[in-house]
Amino acid sequence: MLNSISTWIVKHLNLIISSIIAILAPITPIVLTLSFLIFIDFVFGIYRAYKMGDKITSRKMSKTVSKILLYNLVIICLHFLEQYILETGIPLDKLAASLIAVIELKSIDESWSMIFGWSIWHKLVTSLERGKSTTKNILKD
Repeated sequence: MLNSISTWIVKHLNLIISSIIAILAPITPIVLTLSFLIFIDFVFGIYRAYKMGDKITSRKMSKTVSKILLYNLVIICLHFLEQYILETGIPLDKLAASLIAVIELKSIDESWSMIFGWSIWHKLVTSLERGKSTTKNILKD
């Protein structure tokens, strides 16, 4: 019985892989974008730990692998839920990806702030405040 199942899987492996790729194709850009942001956060976190003299351990670095797997699993599950079960037209996967992206961008900004002494987020918010600052004031900060 087990031998016949494994033989069937090997025989139809090309079809199985093609089907999985086709099902996941619509969310591939989301998954790649989130993975890229997590990787950038990882690089900045390592550099921040190095600059601050913190100990870099495999335990801390393994959190990155967990984040990549869990965040992308959430996106995949929400895509399946939206596409095949709920069919509400609300892009749940994109909403969740946006929230995750904001969290990762804020984490990158925190590392940036600790490394370079100024926050990209703060500069952006300052530049968007109308009537309270000028470009000269932003550059002085």
